Amino acid sequence: MRFLFLAWLIHANATVCFPQSGGFTNEPSASITLVISNQPQFIDVRVTIDGRSFDEYWNAVFDELLAFADVDQSGIITDNEVHLLPSARAMRQVMGSGFTPPIASLKTISDIFDDDTKSCSRDDVVRYYRKNGVGRVHAGNGKLPHSDALADAFINALDGNNSSTLSRQELSLAESSLQKLDTNDDELISATELLPNQIYPGCAATSPMDVSANAVKNGDENTSHFVWNIVLDETVHGEATAGSAMARPNWEAWSVTGQLANSFDELTRRISEAKVDSPKDEPMMIEVPDKKRDERRDDFAWLVPMVDRDSNGHASPDEITQWLSLQGEIMDGQLLVSVLSGGGLFELLDQNHDAGLSTRELRNAWSILESSSCTIGDILDREKLHHRTLLIASRGYPTELRKTDPSKIEWFRSMDRNSDGDVSRREFLESTEHFSKLDQDQDGLISSSEASRFQR
Repeated sequence: MRFLFLAWLIHANATVCFPQSGGFTNEPSASITLVISNQPQFIDVRVTIDGRSFDEYWNAVFDELLAFADVDQSGIITDNEVHLLPSARAMRQVMGSGFTPPIASLKTISDIFDDDTKSCSRDDVVRYYRKNGVGRVHAGNGKLPHSDALADAFINALDGNNSSTLSRQELSLAESSLQKLDTNDDELISATELLPNQIYPGCAATSPMDVSANAVKNGDENTSHFVWNIVLDETVHGEATAGSAMARPNWEAWSVTGQLANSFDELTRRISEAKVDSPKDEPMMIEVPDKKRDERRDDFAWLVPMVDRDSNGHASPDEITQWLSLQGEIMDGQLLVSVLSGGGLFELLDQNHDAGLSTRELRNAWSILESSSCTIGDILDREKLHHRTLLIASRGYPTELRKTDPSKIEWFRSMDRNSDGDVSRREFLESTEHFSKLDQDQDGLISSSEASRFQR
């Protein structure tokens, strides 16, 4: 999988703005505007793939699409070649499928121009795709439905004096007080253990965000300006700095893997295992089957017109290899920004967003609340617990929200069975003496940094 680098520049409405196409530039790939507690927050999303800007990357993909379809290398696409181009609708489906499915296939050039034109140039095809939303950062929003109920359940479980809020003392007992809720004994207090019979997060970013051509200037005196750089390689790194004197907005943003790589790998595997009818001494070819044959098998007849560059009615190994390579480039350019609003106390305490409160997160609960200005003296002030907005960038739809920062130490990864970033004494498979040696601060948990120091 290619590495994906993202830079988020937070600077002012709930819309998405897309810049004009062009080469490498400092312009954002998309601009998202949120309104949090009546405060507009402007987010410029800047994406780099393989060292190229998002827009430059997609211009290269369009070039490769044209090269694949332009069989006679004339520089134009004719009626005889246009079937080799995926439709804009098929390109938009890649976000979910991992490849361009055989839908709304282009039959003639008129499917692009809506007139009697018989050929089109590279620029014509790019305009067709761009006009139909191809080569853009996708963005959608949703609302977390259970945040208030989760906050109530968490407080009720710890509120020993029935004050409807929590004190520093009550939170200090959370690790032991909540053990009875850990019904699956995984050393996590999950959202579903706090709130049984509910699904968490209970929403997805399925509502498309509005697209606007109007950008808001960074210098607007009513807006905050923030820069947040995210790098996704083997681990996720993030750093935020304020570009104005205004308070930091109540949001978090991070990257997760998404599902597209698995979908594409599965397609490649299925094609490689497809049954074919060529004689054993001839190269493998997929061909349109006789309708009288068993139609239940996966013969990939739909693939033939999409890859048959020499128009012989077959999909040769070379044609399939070229098509799969192109599909991989298209897949790598898919980026979804999921904006989930309405987060509350649970989302604030669940620092890695794995849908469970770990031992360390419970121990740090008061310091998290205090640093978020949600306390008065030694008491939680729920009035200051404003709803949080979560922004998750992923290649394809995210399968989970968990922030991924896996340890490079194999034994640590294998022992951390609940993936909370720590190895507890129960998870540790060696002796108590060995555990104590690794647990340098003697807090009953081996952190990844403690494991790394011992590894060296």
